[in-house]
Amino acid sequence: MSDFWVHDFNGFKMVLDKTDLDFSRQVLMLGNYATESHESQIFEKRLRKDQTVLDLGANIGYYSLLARSIVGSGGNIFSFEPSTENTSLIKKSIKENKFENITVVEAAVSDHDGYGSLFLSPYYKSEHSVFEYHYSSGDHKGDAQKIKLVTVDSFLENQADLSVDVIKMDVEGSEKKALDGMKKTIEFNKKLTLITEFWPQGFANAGIEPKEFLETLTSLGFAIFHIDEFLQKTYPVSINEMSKLVKERMDNPVEKTKENQSGRWYTNLLCVK
Repeated sequence: MSDFWVHDFNGFKMVLDKTDLDFSRQVLMLGNYATESHESQIFEKRLRKDQTVLDLGANIGYYSLLARSIVGSGGNIFSFEPSTENTSLIKKSIKENKFENITVVEAAVSDHDGYGSLFLSPYYKSEHSVFEYHYSSGDHKGDAQKIKLVTVDSFLENQADLSVDVIKMDVEGSEKKALDGMKKTIEFNKKLTLITEFWPQGFANAGIEPKEFLETLTSLGFAIFHIDEFLQKTYPVSINEMSKLVKERMDNPVEKTKENQSGRWYTNLLCVK
């Protein structure tokens, strides 16, 4: 019996994998992607017909496919994902939907072009990282594959006169490096929306403080909003407020349960210019 099946998200179909213990398992059990239901809503609200969307750290393609269902055939979606196992699933979903304007870029976004290692999680397809740490187990060892590294700025140099409207970023602690590699893109696109994961342990793996990441966002001209899955609402936050919120949530009994299940507390931010 095949490990693959097709799930209909009412707007697009997605090929899922029973061996994927994260996204696919959740959809199989619940019928939807409940973990990021509010983020999905915010992402949808920022999208318009014919826009260009970058999905940085696409995993198995949920946000890329969701974006395509809204921007339509006149838009452009660039789906960056270094894991060959994950990109294989993305390509299956693209074929299933007969989408022609999702470009799969088999690379990790960084602050320089070149090559690196992707350390593969034995548990979750979404947990592969350029850092030797897996949050579900605390392991610092694992299988790795050689991957291509690319900056968003250098990639877009080959896309003549292409403006970018929305960026979704979830790159397992490499968010600061990704920002450093797309400063020209951020400066050029004056009305850019960025939705990014905010994972304190991921920043620690990268050798930076969460505050440094927030300061980089504000220095690039972004106003920051917290996409609060716990409260199911989005609201503006300052750097100090976000730092305080991290501590409060880590002490919250409900979030502590979540932390025990997934390894470390994380959330997402909406950043607008």
